[in-house]
Amino acid sequence: MVDDGFTLCDLSTIPRKLASFNESFRGRVTPFFAVKCHPDDQVLRELTSSTSIPCGFDCASMEEIRAVDPDSSLKIIYANPQKSKQGIEYSLACNVYNMTFDSSHELLKVATVARQQKDRKKIFMILRLLVPDGDSKVPLGEKFGAPPEKALALYNQMREDYDDVLELIGISFHVGSGAHDPSSYKSATFIARDVLLSLNAAVDRDNVSMRNGSSNYKKLWLLDIGGGFPGFDGGGADEDRFDMSVVPNPAPSSPPIVPPSTLTTKQIADAIYPAIESIASNDGFTVVAEPGRFFVEAAFALCCRVYCVEFSKDSPTTAIYYISQGVDGVFKDVKLCNEIFTPAALRVEEEGNGSDSFFSDSSDLVSVTIRGPSGAVNDVVRRDVLLPRLCAGDWLVFDRMGAYTTSIAGLGSKSPKIYMKS
Repeated sequence: MVDDGFTLCDLSTIPRKLASFNESFRGRVTPFFAVKCHPDDQVLRELTSSTSIPCGFDCASMEEIRAVDPDSSLKIIYANPQKSKQGIEYSLACNVYNMTFDSSHELLKVATVARQQKDRKKIFMILRLLVPDGDSKVPLGEKFGAPPEKALALYNQMREDYDDVLELIGISFHVGSGAHDPSSYKSATFIARDVLLSLNAAVDRDNVSMRNGSSNYKKLWLLDIGGGFPGFDGGGADEDRFDMSVVPNPAPSSPPIVPPSTLTTKQIADAIYPAIESIASNDGFTVVAEPGRFFVEAAFALCCRVYCVEFSKDSPTTAIYYISQGVDGVFKDVKLCNEIFTPAALRVEEEGNGSDSFFSDSSDLVSVTIRGPSGAVNDVVRRDVLLPRLCAGDWLVFDRMGAYTTSIAGLGSKSPKIYMKS
Protein backbone atom coordinates (compact mmCIF):
# COMPACT_ATOMS: atom_id res chain seq x y z
CA MET A 1 0.00 0.00 0.00
CA VAL A 2 1.17 3.51 -0.83
CA ASP A 3 0.14 4.67 2.63
CA ASP A 4 2.90 2.42 4.01
CA GLY A 5 5.41 4.28 1.86
CA PHE A 6 7.07 3.70 -1.47
CA THR A 7 10.59 3.67 -2.83
CA LEU A 8 12.03 5.63 -5.74
CA CYS A 9 15.02 4.26 -7.63
CA ASP A 10 17.06 6.18 -10.19
CA LEU A 11 18.75 3.36 -12.11
CA SER A 12 20.95 5.77 -14.06
CA THR A 13 22.96 6.22 -10.87
CA ILE A 14 24.29 2.64 -11.12
CA PRO A 15 26.33 2.91 -14.36
CA ARG A 16 27.61 6.33 -13.29
CA LYS A 17 28.86 4.84 -10.03
CA LEU A 18 30.44 1.96 -11.92
CA ALA A 19 32.34 4.41 -14.12
CA SER A 20 33.34 6.47 -11.08
CA PHE A 21 34.67 3.40 -9.26
CA ASN A 22 36.71 2.40 -12.28
CA GLU A 23 38.13 5.91 -12.60
CA SER A 24 38.96 6.22 -8.89
CA PHE A 25 40.98 3.00 -8.96
CA ARG A 26 42.48 3.79 -12.39
CA GLY A 27 41.06 0.64 -13.89
CA ARG A 28 43.11 -1.57 -11.56
CA VAL A 29 40.26 -2.93 -9.37
CA THR A 30 37.29 -4.96 -10.58
CA PRO A 31 34.17 -4.43 -8.43
CA PHE A 32 32.15 -7.41 -7.19
CA PHE A 33 28.85 -5.94 -6.00
CA ALA A 34 27.90 -7.03 -2.46
CA VAL A 35 24.47 -8.43 -3.30
CA LYS A 36 23.31 -8.49 0.33
CA CYS A 37 23.41 -4.69 0.33
CA HIS A 38 20.41 -4.53 -1.98
CA PRO A 39 19.49 -7.63 -4.04
CA ASP A 40 17.17 -5.73 -6.36
CA ASP A 41 16.50 -7.35 -9.75
CA GLN A 42 16.77 -4.08 -11.66
CA VAL A 43 20.01 -3.10 -9.95
CA LEU A 44 21.56 -6.50 -10.64
CA ARG A 45 20.46 -6.25 -14.25
CA GLU A 46 22.13 -2.85 -14.63
CA LEU A 47 25.40 -4.22 -13.27
CA THR A 48 25.20 -7.42 -15.32
CA SER A 49 24.54 -5.52 -18.55
CA SER A 50 27.70 -3.43 -18.26
CA THR A 51 29.96 -4.25 -21.19
CA SER A 52 32.60 -1.53 -21.01
CA ILE A 53 33.44 -2.04 -17.32
CA PRO A 54 33.34 -5.58 -15.89
CA CYS A 55 31.47 -6.21 -12.65
CA GLY A 56 31.14 -9.39 -10.61
CA PHE A 57 29.04 -10.31 -7.59
CA ASP A 58 29.88 -10.98 -3.95
CA CYS A 59 27.26 -13.40 -2.62
CA ALA A 60 27.05 -14.49 1.02
CA SER A 61 24.08 -16.88 0.85
CA MET A 62 22.15 -19.24 -1.39
CA GLU A 63 19.44 -16.61 -1.80
CA GLU A 64 21.95 -14.09 -3.12
CA ILE A 65 23.45 -16.58 -5.57
CA ARG A 66 19.91 -17.34 -6.74
CA ALA A 67 19.25 -13.63 -7.31
CA VAL A 68 22.13 -13.25 -9.77
CA ASP A 69 21.73 -14.18 -13.43
CA PRO A 70 22.92 -17.81 -13.87
CA ASP A 71 25.02 -16.71 -16.84
CA SER A 72 27.11 -14.68 -14.39
CA SER A 73 28.13 -17.69 -12.26
CA LEU A 74 31.78 -17.38 -13.26
CA LYS A 75 31.73 -13.81 -11.93
CA ILE A 76 30.47 -14.75 -8.45
CA ILE A 77 32.51 -15.13 -5.27
CA TYR A 78 30.72 -17.05 -2.50
CA ALA A 79 32.17 -14.62 0.01
CA ASN A 80 31.09 -16.21 3.26
CA PRO A 81 33.96 -17.79 5.23
CA GLN A 82 31.52 -19.91 7.26
CA LYS A 83 29.12 -21.63 4.89
CA SER A 84 26.60 -24.39 5.51
CA LYS A 85 27.00 -27.76 3.79
CA GLN A 86 23.78 -27.07 1.93
CA GLY A 87 25.12 -23.69 0.82
CA ILE A 88 28.29 -25.24 -0.58
CA GLU A 89 26.29 -27.89 -2.44
CA TYR A 90 23.99 -25.24 -3.91
CA SER A 91 26.95 -23.10 -4.93
CA LEU A 92 28.53 -25.97 -6.86
CA ALA A 93 25.19 -26.83 -8.47
CA CYS A 94 25.12 -23.25 -9.76
CA ASN A 95 28.69 -23.53 -11.09
CA VAL A 96 29.99 -21.10 -8.48
CA TYR A 97 33.46 -22.38 -7.62
CA ASN A 98 35.06 -19.30 -6.01
CA MET A 99 34.73 -19.34 -2.21
CA THR A 100 36.27 -17.71 0.84
CA PHE A 101 37.41 -19.45 4.04
CA ASP A 102 39.18 -18.53 7.26
CA SER A 103 39.76 -21.80 9.15
CA SER A 104 40.85 -25.41 8.86
CA HIS A 105 37.29 -26.50 9.72
CA GLU A 106 35.96 -24.68 6.67
CA LEU A 107 38.58 -26.31 4.46
CA LEU A 108 37.49 -29.75 5.65
CA LYS A 109 33.82 -28.93 5.10
CA VAL A 110 34.32 -27.62 1.56
CA ALA A 111 36.68 -30.46 0.61
CA THR A 112 34.23 -33.08 1.91
CA VAL A 113 31.41 -31.69 -0.23
CA ALA A 114 33.70 -31.35 -3.24
CA ARG A 115 34.75 -35.00 -3.04
CA GLN A 116 31.11 -36.08 -3.03
CA GLN A 117 30.39 -34.42 -6.37
CA LYS A 118 29.98 -36.68 -9.40
CA ASP A 119 31.60 -34.13 -11.67
CA ARG A 120 34.52 -33.38 -9.39
CA LYS A 121 36.16 -30.04 -10.11
CA LYS A 122 38.62 -28.01 -8.12
CA ILE A 123 37.18 -25.29 -5.93
CA PHE A 124 39.10 -22.03 -5.91
CA MET A 125 39.61 -20.84 -2.34
CA ILE A 126 40.30 -17.31 -1.11
CA LEU A 127 41.72 -16.88 2.39
CA ARG A 128 39.89 -14.22 4.42
CA LEU A 129 42.40 -12.43 6.65
CA LEU A 130 41.77 -10.76 9.98
CA VAL A 131 42.86 -7.12 9.73
CA PRO A 132 42.49 -4.16 12.13
CA ASP A 133 38.92 -2.84 11.91
CA GLY A 134 38.53 -0.77 15.07
CA ASP A 135 38.05 2.40 13.02
CA SER A 136 34.78 1.14 11.51
CA LYS A 137 31.19 1.60 12.65
CA VAL A 138 30.48 -2.10 12.11
CA PRO A 139 33.63 -4.19 12.70
CA LEU A 140 33.58 -7.76 11.40
CA GLY A 141 36.80 -9.14 12.87
CA GLU A 142 35.12 -10.85 15.81
CA LYS A 143 33.26 -13.10 13.37
CA PHE A 144 35.44 -13.50 10.28
CA GLY A 145 39.10 -13.68 9.40
CA ALA A 146 42.23 -15.74 10.01
CA PRO A 147 45.21 -14.03 11.67
CA PRO A 148 47.92 -13.37 9.06
CA GLU A 149 50.40 -15.51 10.99
CA LYS A 150 48.17 -18.57 10.40
CA ALA A 151 48.07 -18.16 6.63
CA LEU A 152 51.05 -20.41 5.93
CA ALA A 153 49.66 -23.24 8.08
CA LEU A 154 46.33 -23.09 6.23
CA TYR A 155 48.13 -23.13 2.89
CA ASN A 156 50.15 -26.16 3.98
CA GLN A 157 47.01 -27.96 5.14
CA MET A 158 45.29 -27.33 1.83
CA ARG A 159 48.33 -28.52 -0.10
CA GLU A 160 48.86 -31.67 1.97
CA ASP A 161 45.27 -32.78 2.62
CA TYR A 162 43.01 -31.32 -0.05
CA ASP A 163 45.14 -30.72 -3.13
CA ASP A 164 42.85 -32.99 -5.18
CA VAL A 165 39.80 -30.71 -4.79
CA LEU A 166 40.93 -27.30 -3.46
CA GLU A 167 43.23 -24.65 -4.87
CA LEU A 168 44.27 -21.49 -3.03
CA ILE A 169 44.02 -18.59 -5.48
CA GLY A 170 44.02 -15.47 -3.35
CA ILE A 171 43.70 -13.36 -0.22
CA SER A 172 40.79 -11.21 0.96
CA PHE A 173 40.01 -8.94 3.89
CA HIS A 174 37.35 -6.50 5.12
CA VAL A 175 38.04 -3.42 7.25
CA GLY A 176 34.42 -3.25 8.42
CA SER A 177 31.62 -0.95 7.39
CA GLY A 178 31.84 2.79 7.88
CA ALA A 179 35.56 3.21 8.50
CA HIS A 180 36.49 6.87 8.97
CA ASP A 181 40.17 6.88 8.02
CA PRO A 182 41.67 5.93 4.62
CA SER A 183 44.76 4.67 6.45
CA SER A 184 42.67 1.71 7.72
CA TYR A 185 42.25 0.51 4.15
CA LYS A 186 45.86 1.30 3.33
CA SER A 187 47.38 -0.69 6.19
CA ALA A 188 45.04 -3.65 5.58
CA THR A 189 45.93 -3.71 1.89
CA PHE A 190 49.64 -3.81 2.66
CA ILE A 191 49.08 -6.61 5.21
CA ALA A 192 47.18 -8.67 2.63
CA ARG A 193 49.73 -7.95 -0.07
CA ASP A 194 52.58 -9.12 2.16
CA VAL A 195 50.74 -12.34 3.05
CA LEU A 196 50.02 -13.00 -0.62
CA LEU A 197 53.67 -12.51 -1.56
CA SER A 198 54.89 -14.69 1.31
CA LEU A 199 52.57 -17.51 0.28
CA ASN A 200 53.76 -17.25 -3.30
CA ALA A 201 57.32 -17.56 -2.01
CA ALA A 202 56.21 -20.76 -0.24
CA VAL A 203 54.73 -22.03 -3.50
CA ASP A 204 58.05 -21.42 -5.23
CA ARG A 205 59.92 -23.30 -2.51
CA ASP A 206 57.52 -26.23 -2.70
CA ASN A 207 57.80 -26.43 -6.46
CA VAL A 208 61.61 -26.43 -6.26
CA SER A 209 61.65 -29.16 -3.61
CA MET A 210 59.26 -31.30 -5.67
CA ARG A 211 60.90 -30.66 -9.01
CA ASN A 212 61.14 -34.38 -9.72
CA GLY A 213 57.60 -35.08 -8.54
CA SER A 214 54.27 -34.77 -10.29
CA SER A 215 52.95 -31.71 -8.43
CA ASN A 216 53.27 -28.16 -9.65
CA TYR A 217 51.51 -25.79 -7.28
CA LYS A 218 50.09 -22.63 -8.79
CA LYS A 219 50.81 -19.20 -7.41
CA LEU A 220 48.12 -17.04 -5.85
CA TRP A 221 46.85 -14.45 -8.29
CA LEU A 222 43.92 -12.68 -6.59
CA LEU A 223 43.75 -9.89 -4.00
CA ASP A 224 40.26 -9.02 -2.74
CA ILE A 225 40.28 -5.72 -0.82
CA GLY A 226 36.75 -6.24 0.52
CA GLY A 227 33.98 -3.70 0.99
CA GLY A 228 32.96 -0.97 3.39
CA PHE A 229 33.28 1.77 0.77
CA PRO A 230 31.13 4.84 1.53
CA GLY A 231 28.22 5.86 -0.64
CA PHE A 232 29.80 9.20 -1.49
CA ASP A 233 32.15 8.58 -4.40
CA GLY A 234 33.98 11.92 -4.44
CA GLY A 235 33.79 12.11 -8.22
CA GLY A 236 30.38 13.66 -8.82
CA ALA A 237 28.54 10.48 -9.84
CA ASP A 238 25.70 11.32 -7.42
CA GLU A 239 24.81 14.46 -9.36
CA ASP A 240 22.05 14.74 -11.95
CA ARG A 241 19.84 12.15 -10.29
CA PHE A 242 16.56 12.84 -8.53
CA ASP A 243 17.91 15.13 -5.87
CA MET A 244 16.41 15.37 -2.39
CA SER A 245 19.54 17.00 -1.04
CA VAL A 246 18.30 20.54 -1.66
CA VAL A 247 14.95 21.85 -0.50
CA PRO A 248 13.84 25.24 -1.93
CA ASN A 249 14.58 28.06 0.50
CA PRO A 250 15.63 25.87 3.43
CA ALA A 251 15.78 27.41 6.87
CA PRO A 252 19.35 28.53 7.62
CA SER A 253 19.21 26.81 11.00
CA SER A 254 17.92 23.47 9.72
CA PRO A 255 20.42 20.62 9.22
CA PRO A 256 21.35 19.60 5.66
CA ILE A 257 19.37 16.75 4.17
CA VAL A 258 22.55 14.92 3.17
CA PRO A 259 25.30 15.68 5.67
CA PRO A 260 28.75 16.10 4.15
CA SER A 261 30.71 12.87 4.10
CA THR A 262 33.93 12.74 6.07
CA LEU A 263 35.28 10.10 3.71
CA THR A 264 34.78 9.32 0.04
CA THR A 265 35.64 6.26 -1.99
CA LYS A 266 38.02 8.34 -4.09
CA GLN A 267 39.99 9.26 -0.95
CA ILE A 268 40.26 5.56 -0.10
CA ALA A 269 41.36 4.73 -3.64
CA ASP A 270 44.06 7.40 -3.54
CA ALA A 271 45.34 6.10 -0.18
CA ILE A 272 45.64 2.45 -1.13
CA TYR A 273 46.59 2.78 -4.78
CA PRO A 274 50.36 2.37 -4.20
CA ALA A 275 49.78 -1.05 -2.63
CA ILE A 276 47.33 -2.03 -5.37
CA GLU A 277 49.70 -0.87 -8.09
CA SER A 278 52.53 -2.93 -6.63
CA ILE A 279 50.34 -6.03 -7.05
CA ALA A 280 48.33 -5.25 -10.18
CA SER A 281 51.37 -4.18 -12.18
CA ASN A 282 52.66 -7.76 -12.07
CA ASP A 283 51.48 -9.97 -14.90
CA GLY A 284 48.76 -12.40 -13.93
CA PHE A 285 47.59 -10.59 -10.79
CA THR A 286 44.00 -9.44 -10.34
CA VAL A 287 42.64 -7.05 -7.70
CA VAL A 288 38.93 -7.01 -6.88
CA ALA A 289 36.73 -5.27 -4.30
CA GLU A 290 33.27 -5.84 -2.80
CA PRO A 291 31.49 -2.46 -2.83
CA GLY A 292 27.81 -2.49 -1.93
CA ARG A 293 26.73 0.80 -0.39
CA PHE A 294 28.85 2.66 -2.93
CA PHE A 295 26.64 1.56 -5.83
CA VAL A 296 23.13 1.74 -4.40
CA GLU A 297 22.96 4.19 -1.48
CA ALA A 298 22.28 7.23 -3.66
CA ALA A 299 20.08 5.37 -6.15
CA PHE A 300 17.13 5.03 -3.77
CA ALA A 301 14.89 7.40 -1.84
CA LEU A 302 12.18 6.35 0.61
CA CYS A 303 8.87 8.21 0.81
CA CYS A 304 6.99 7.75 4.10
CA ARG A 305 3.49 9.08 4.67
CA VAL A 306 2.86 10.82 7.97
CA TYR A 307 -0.18 9.04 9.36
CA CYS A 308 -0.48 10.88 12.68
CA VAL A 309 0.66 14.25 14.03
CA GLU A 310 0.72 15.26 17.69
CA PHE A 311 1.61 18.77 18.82
CA SER A 312 2.80 19.37 22.35
CA LYS A 313 0.30 21.05 24.65
CA ASP A 314 3.14 22.84 26.40
CA SER A 315 4.94 24.00 23.25
CA PRO A 316 3.14 24.69 19.96
CA THR A 317 6.48 24.48 18.14
CA THR A 318 7.16 20.89 19.23
CA ALA A 319 5.55 17.92 17.49
CA ILE A 320 5.65 14.16 16.92
CA TYR A 321 5.24 12.77 13.41
CA TYR A 322 4.38 9.07 13.06
CA ILE A 323 5.41 7.08 10.00
CA SER A 324 4.97 3.41 9.06
CA GLN A 325 8.68 2.50 9.11
CA GLY A 326 10.76 2.30 12.28
CA VAL A 327 14.03 1.32 13.89
CA ASP A 328 13.25 -2.40 13.79
CA GLY A 329 13.13 -2.29 9.99
CA VAL A 330 14.27 0.27 7.46
CA PHE A 331 15.83 2.55 10.06
CA LYS A 332 17.61 -0.17 12.04
CA ASP A 333 20.93 1.68 11.73
CA VAL A 334 19.63 4.21 14.26
CA LYS A 335 20.09 1.48 16.86
CA LEU A 336 23.00 -0.39 15.32
CA CYS A 337 25.40 2.44 14.55
CA ASN A 338 23.75 5.72 15.63
CA GLU A 339 22.96 6.71 12.06
CA ILE A 340 21.16 10.04 11.64
CA PHE A 341 18.32 10.17 9.10
CA THR A 342 17.07 13.61 8.09
CA PRO A 343 14.06 13.85 5.73
CA ALA A 344 12.68 16.51 3.45
CA ALA A 345 9.04 17.47 3.90
CA LEU A 346 6.87 16.81 0.87
CA ARG A 347 3.22 17.09 -0.04
CA VAL A 348 2.25 15.25 -3.20
CA GLU A 349 -0.32 17.31 -5.05
CA GLU A 350 -3.73 15.71 -4.75
CA GLU A 351 -6.98 16.70 -6.36
CA GLY A 352 -8.36 19.83 -4.79
CA ASN A 353 -5.57 20.69 -2.36
CA GLY A 354 -3.60 22.92 -4.74
CA SER A 355 -0.44 22.46 -2.72
CA ASP A 356 3.15 22.75 -3.84
CA SER A 357 5.44 19.72 -3.85
CA PHE A 358 8.25 20.75 -1.52
CA PHE A 359 7.55 23.05 1.39
CA SER A 360 9.45 26.26 0.72
CA ASP A 361 8.19 28.32 3.65
CA SER A 362 10.94 28.28 6.28
CA SER A 363 9.07 30.57 8.66
CA ASP A 364 6.85 27.88 10.13
CA LEU A 365 9.28 25.25 11.37
CA VAL A 366 8.73 23.05 14.39
CA SER A 367 11.00 20.76 16.38
CA VAL A 368 9.93 17.25 15.43
CA THR A 369 10.45 13.77 16.82
CA ILE A 370 9.81 11.15 14.13
CA ARG A 371 8.45 7.89 15.53
CA GLY A 372 7.94 4.49 13.93
CA PRO A 373 4.75 2.42 14.06
CA SER A 374 5.50 0.08 16.96
CA GLY A 375 4.48 0.63 20.54
CA ALA A 376 8.11 0.52 21.68
CA VAL A 377 9.29 3.66 23.43
CA ASN A 378 12.62 3.52 21.60
CA ASP A 379 11.08 3.32 18.12
CA VAL A 380 12.39 6.80 17.33
CA VAL A 381 13.77 7.49 13.86
CA ARG A 382 14.91 11.04 14.65
CA ARG A 383 14.67 13.48 17.53
CA ASP A 384 14.58 17.28 17.51
CA VAL A 385 14.80 17.88 13.77
CA LEU A 386 13.46 21.14 12.35
CA LEU A 387 10.70 20.46 9.83
CA PRO A 388 7.70 22.32 8.42
CA ARG A 389 4.41 22.03 10.26
CA LEU A 390 2.76 19.01 8.63
CA CYS A 391 -0.62 17.32 8.76
CA ALA A 392 -1.56 13.66 8.61
CA GLY A 393 -1.34 12.59 4.98
CA ASP A 394 1.74 14.67 4.18
CA TRP A 395 5.05 13.01 3.36
CA LEU A 396 8.62 12.72 4.56
CA VAL A 397 11.24 11.83 1.95
CA PHE A 398 14.48 10.18 3.05
CA ASP A 399 17.26 10.38 0.49
CA ARG A 400 20.18 7.91 0.00
CA MET A 401 18.22 4.91 1.29
CA GLY A 402 19.57 2.21 -1.00
CA ALA A 403 22.00 0.41 1.29
CA TYR A 404 20.97 -2.16 3.91
CA THR A 405 17.60 -0.46 4.46
CA THR A 406 14.49 -1.36 2.46
CA SER A 407 16.08 -4.60 1.24
CA ILE A 408 16.90 -5.82 4.75
CA ALA A 409 13.52 -4.84 6.17
CA GLY A 410 11.56 -6.55 3.41
CA LEU A 411 9.80 -3.32 2.48
CA GLY A 412 10.04 -4.09 -1.21
CA SER A 413 7.79 -7.13 -0.87
CA LYS A 414 4.76 -5.13 0.22
CA SER A 415 5.29 -1.52 -0.88
CA PRO A 416 5.55 -0.02 -4.36
CA LYS A 417 8.95 0.58 -5.93
CA ILE A 418 9.14 3.09 -8.75
CA TYR A 419 12.08 2.99 -11.19
CA MET A 420 13.32 5.83 -13.35
CA LYS A 421 16.35 6.87 -15.37
CA SER A 422 17.33 10.52 -15.20
